[in-house]
Amino acid sequence: MQRLIITWDPAQETCDWLLLDQNGNRVGAIHRAEPLDELPREATTELVWLFPGAQALAVSAHLPVRGRDKILRALPFALEESFAADPGALFFALEPNPTAERQQAVVINRTLIGDALARLAEHGLQARRIIPDYLTLPWTPGQWTVLADNGMLYVRHSEAGGFAIEADLGWNLLEQRLEALGEDAPQNLRYLRGREPWGPEPTLGQLQPDPEPYTEGLLGIAPLGFAAPPPIDLRQGEYSLRKDWWSRLKPWVPAAGALGVVILLALAGFAANWYQASRTRDVLAQTIHDRFVHLMPHAGWVDESTARDMIQRQLRISSNGNSAGGLLNMLAIVSVTDAGQAVQIKSMTYQPGELQLQVHAATVTALDGLRQQLEQHGVDAKVNSANQTSSGVEGSLMIRAGGTS
Repeated sequence: MQRLIITWDPAQETCDWLLLDQNGNRVGAIHRAEPLDELPREATTELVWLFPGAQALAVSAHLPVRGRDKILRALPFALEESFAADPGALFFALEPNPTAERQQAVVINRTLIGDALARLAEHGLQARRIIPDYLTLPWTPGQWTVLADNGMLYVRHSEAGGFAIEADLGWNLLEQRLEALGEDAPQNLRYLRGREPWGPEPTLGQLQPDPEPYTEGLLGIAPLGFAAPPPIDLRQGEYSLRKDWWSRLKPWVPAAGALGVVILLALAGFAANWYQASRTRDVLAQTIHDRFVHLMPHAGWVDESTARDMIQRQLRISSNGNSAGGLLNMLAIVSVTDAGQAVQIKSMTYQPGELQLQVHAATVTALDGLRQQLEQHGVDAKVNSANQTSSGVEGSLMIRAGGTS
C-alpha cells in the first residue's frame, strides 16, 4: 500500500505532502502548500499525518505498574505538576511496549486533535496514522538527530523522545539540555540542515557536527524515518481507528435494529405459516415452493428437499449478523467506507445476502469510488443505476457478500 505523508498545521487549509510507494521509495516530488481538497485519494493509499511536534510533548515516567491501562490511568497524576493545563484536557499516547522500569508517551491537547480529525473528515480524509513529526527523524542509540528546517528545530534524542521548537529558541534549549546531561550526554550528534532559516549558528562544544544538507527538509527525510516503524502512533485509545469506525457505525444502529425487527417478524410469520401448512403434504409442498420463489427468485427449482435446505441456509445467513452476507456485517462494511461528503446514503433495502443502497453522489466518479471501496472490503458491489440531476447523481448500488452471484 502506498503512503501519503503530509505535514499540516490544523490552523491552515493547506499542507505539504509526499507520496511513498509500498517499498518506502519516493513517488514524484514534494508538493508544497496545496489545499487539502487536492490531496490524492486513491483507495489503496494510506494517509499518514506528521503531527506538529511543537504541540506534542514527549514525556517519560518511572511508574511501578504494569499493563497499558494501569499506566495510562497513572500517568496524568504522576506528571500533573509538569502541565499548566488540567490533565483531563490532555491525551496521553503511550509507546507500544512499556516496561515497569520506564514508560514513554506523547501528550497532546484533546480539543486540538479532535477538531483536527473532524476537519480532515470534512475534506473526505482519514489519517490512518498520526506520528509526531520529530519521531520520523532517523535515530540510533547513543546519537541525537537534529534537523533545522524552515525556521524550526526538530530534535530526536531517544527512540520515543524528542521535541520541536522555533529555531531561534531551539538551539539555546538544546545547548542547555546537553550541558545539564553532563556525562550522560550523547556520544554523537547528527545535524541535518534543511531549508532556511536555520536559526543562530550552534555552539555545541565537542559535539559540534558538520551539517548534512537536506534541502527538502522534513518531508525529504521522511523516507529515512519510516525505514523502521515509528515508536508512537497517536491513533490509539479514544482516537484509534476502531473507535472512529464505531462512531461511523453508531448512527446506523437504530436503522439496523428496525430492520432486524422487520426480519424477525417476517421470519416469525414464515415459521407460523410453515407450521400450519405442515399439517398436510400438499399444502406444505406448495408453501415451500412459494417461499423458495420469493426468497431466491433467480434460483431454479430442483426438488422439495433441495429447496428446504436452500431456504434454511438463507434464513440462517439473514439472522446471523456476523456472517458474510449478514445485515450487521454489511452495515459495518458500508460504515467504514470513506466517501466523505461526496456520497450520501439516502435509503437501503435488505434481503438475505443483499443490501440495496439508494445514494446521492456529487459525481459519477464519486459513486464509482464508493463501489471500489466496498469491493476492497470483500463484497461484490454493482452500480445498478446512475441518473444525472441538477444537484448531482442519483444512483443505486447492489451489495452482495463476496463470491455470491
